[in-house]
Amino acid sequence: MIHITKDSTSQITVTFTELMTDFSDWILVSLESEFTKESSLQYFLLKDNLSLSPGRYDIFEITETSGTTDPESAIIDIPATGFYIYTAYQYDKTVVFDPINPLIGKVLETGRAKVTGTDEVNTDPIIPSVYQ
Repeated sequence: MIHITKDSTSQITVTFTELMTDFSDWILVSLESEFTKESSLQYFLLKDNLSLSPGRYDIFEITETSGTTDPESAIIDIPATGFYIYTAYQYDKTVVFDPINPLIGKVLETGRAKVTGTDEVNTDPIIPSVYQ
């Protein structure tokens, strides 16, 4: 399971590259809320593998922000905390990236992501109704 914290940069440890056929390619990730499904689908790229042993495991950074996003640099805005389904694809880096409708390659991995942090909370007092 991938863990992403809202309004911060999270390092994720995964095994995406073990199924890649061209290690110079990037990783395209789709993220879809388990709750809202299609309406929350978004794509972003993972380019810089920080792992010291990329044949065994991979380390990437994802920045979650409520500000300016850049899906090509894994700076994304996830609408709410909760559980998401991610799918990682091999992505040919010679193709221009379109975050709305990307050219999807070979599926490398599918799993769950947990997004934690603070969502806006309704602070209005709850006034119980009295029925007579």
